[in-house]
Amino acid sequence: MGGGSFSVTKYAKQAEIAKVSVNSGFKANSMCGEFDPRAVSTRFSKTGPFNEFKDVITILVGLDVTGSMGKIPKNLVTGKLGSLMVDLQKTFNRPNENLQISFAGIGDAKTDRSPLQVTHFESDNRFAQQLPKIWLEGRGGANGAESYNLLWYYAANKTHLNYVEQAKRKGILITVGDDNVHPSLTASEIKRCLDPKYDGGNLSNEVLLNAVREQYDVYHIVVTDGTAYGYDFPKRANKSHKQKKAEAAQWVKLLGPENVIPVRSKNVASAIATIIKKHRPVQKVNMSQSVDENKSDATHLTKEEWKVQNMKSLTDSQWKEALSYTLCPLTREFMKHPVVWGGSKEAYEKEAVKKYILLHQKDPRTQKKVSANLLLKPNLSISQLCLHYKPYFELLSQERQKKLVDLTLPVEASVMHKMAVENKELEHKKTVNISQNAHVFLSKIEKANDAINLKLECPISMEIMERPVILIETGQTYDEASLKQWFEKNNTDPLTNKVLNSKQYIHNVAMQSLCDTARVTPELNN
Repeated sequence: MGGGSFSVTKYAKQAEIAKVSVNSGFKANSMCGEFDPRAVSTRFSKTGPFNEFKDVITILVGLDVTGSMGKIPKNLVTGKLGSLMVDLQKTFNRPNENLQISFAGIGDAKTDRSPLQVTHFESDNRFAQQLPKIWLEGRGGANGAESYNLLWYYAANKTHLNYVEQAKRKGILITVGDDNVHPSLTASEIKRCLDPKYDGGNLSNEVLLNAVREQYDVYHIVVTDGTAYGYDFPKRANKSHKQKKAEAAQWVKLLGPENVIPVRSKNVASAIATIIKKHRPVQKVNMSQSVDENKSDATHLTKEEWKVQNMKSLTDSQWKEALSYTLCPLTREFMKHPVVWGGSKEAYEKEAVKKYILLHQKDPRTQKKVSANLLLKPNLSISQLCLHYKPYFELLSQERQKKLVDLTLPVEASVMHKMAVENKELEHKKTVNISQNAHVFLSKIEKANDAINLKLECPISMEIMERPVILIETGQTYDEASLKQWFEKNNTDPLTNKVLNSKQYIHNVAMQSLCDTARVTPELNN
């Protein structure tokens, strides 16, 4: 799912180049790997923090790329897509509206090598740039039908529109072609073209349409000047008016009379626009207010005015979603320098996660072991998100800020809280064991601390340590107050003289108990 908005000017430059290019710029001679539906788990079209919780209109357009139908995508790339978008931008002119568009190339699953290719959902010029990367295979089986139903399966099983249930509106799926649709998808076609792990049976169009209508309203544009519309390839004869009428009735039976639109190829773009405009979300108007008072209608607002108004009206659940990206799970604060590593998708504040990994050598989320020298990479999209949401978050009351942070990262579930609980339990367990077996533990620690002559004395102050701490980088134990005083003038280990990269230390719980015992039992220090 992409963000941004479509630039007609930018597209016009692309169209001019396509007009003078071989095959209108369609250069592919095989399917582009990223358009292969077999490699897709789920493609998302959604509203959320990354598009400022705008009203999303999802549009999935499947173009027949068999035989003469290759002219439709070429027409779109060389100019028609510009007129389509100009038309849509005049209608969808509220700053809170977000069109997300994906194109698909459709062929015949019974004969073609790549009968379905699908681009990503995009809001900006990327959907126009991806369209000419579709392979115009140009085959088809000449068997009286094409596999438009492949796109129905894909939309039902491999796309997710997160606003459908809450907003009570659906996306728009439009297929465009001049032929009939095969009555079903066979199990072997699904496995070969869509899902290699599929282990079910054949699926009828009725089943496929019932599934896809959970998220989409489904349409078909019949291209009446396409070769297959007027010619019966299996019979090698022109179709009669009666046959055309009967085939049109089959489409109407599947989709309904309002959802089957016959047009000539030159009018396909305007037919697509007409369908989409019918689905514009209804703007809520407060009938108790005057026209002037109702200028909160987003149509009357500039983008900046709408942004301010929208951010002020975010619900707790919307803030929670935004904060789930922008708060560091370690600090529970907005990130200034969010970073990720390897296959990790969750971002952390750079300094906080560096300290955590240095100390624990574990991934904070998975608790799997990682190297202390892990390569941390900046996550720029999260940085942008933090910059956008933080100023508005700071305008909220302190009470609501705390409530939202707790809602997003409950204290009892946070990494730092779990660490504190674990450390407390560990300290308690060690203290109990040491108090029960003081002499046994003393013997073990004497062997490990030969450098301080078995006397529990700080190598710096030469006195029994009040609060023994372990210098992480070297493993040596010192009294905390003496070590701090040493670090005021030195950057080395007091015993080894090693220059330190880090001055971090942790409490030596085991030694603490012995030092406490030694202070009240002098003979232990003799």
